[in-house]
Amino acid sequence: MFTLRAVGSALEAAPRISTCILNQTRCLAAAAASSSPNSYCMDLVRKHDYEGYLCTLWLPKELHSDAFALRAFNVELALVRESVKDDKLGAIRLEFWRTVVKENSGVGHPVAMALHAAMGQRRLTQAFLTRMITARQTHFSETAYADIPELEKYSEQTNVSLLYLLLETAGLRKLEIDHATSHVGKALGMVTLLRATPFLAKRGKVRLPLALLAKHKVSQTSVLRGEGAASLADAVHELASMAHTHLQTANRSELPSLARSVLLPAAPARLYLDKLEKANFDVFAPTLTQTGFGVPFCIAKAALRGRLM
Repeated sequence: MFTLRAVGSALEAAPRISTCILNQTRCLAAAAASSSPNSYCMDLVRKHDYEGYLCTLWLPKELHSDAFALRAFNVELALVRESVKDDKLGAIRLEFWRTVVKENSGVGHPVAMALHAAMGQRRLTQAFLTRMITARQTHFSETAYADIPELEKYSEQTNVSLLYLLLETAGLRKLEIDHATSHVGKALGMVTLLRATPFLAKRGKVRLPLALLAKHKVSQTSVLRGEGAASLADAVHELASMAHTHLQTANRSELPSLARSVLLPAAPARLYLDKLEKANFDVFAPTLTQTGFGVPFCIAKAALRGRLM
């Protein structure tokens, strides 16, 4: 177990934390080398959900294979929209995953094989997996959310369901834990939407809640043009503030250390919100897409301190 004493000052902590993450990555890679499905899931998550990958490394080793299987399943669902041009083909892909879950079948796909093993070993709640698929089907066209409650409902079906499943792999399901998990999941949904806004705009898509845009007199056209007008900043500020409130509520909860490890994605979400505030809530600010050691550092710091953020 790591302690705060091992971290020392912030300046001294950086190389130690970096070494810690590197060592965990090497150990995990060695362990996964003997299992093709596990290795595939780990690589898939590392490529498409790097923050989730880093957070998973801080879970106990015995949970890694099942946690990566669940995160890989989530990635597969998210990639359906990007990998097909025809909605019918997308529906077929999603139905394939529905069949995998319903029949608990692991034949023919490495993620399905890993998920099958996780479902058998951990007795995961099938309804959470199904909710994730249904949510992707319902919002496959990527139209804007009607309002914030609709966004929160989608986040409950996707982010919260995934976190519930990760908690199940750790044998953790209690009312207070579930309550904090719901807040973290909703915050993640809001942060994900804010982060995705510039990329969606380039594809001619606006998914920010319509009621929120109308309240602040923001046109979808201005969002598509990438104009960081004051009115758009006001709308972004309101959504970011709600996400921050969710994170703060979760952070005040009395949670066991293992539950806090599962909810570590709250740390990079908070980091993004802090950067967004410094950018005056301009979602198109270049500083928001800059990469570096900030994300691994904030995740490691939260893990070592036993805090969500």
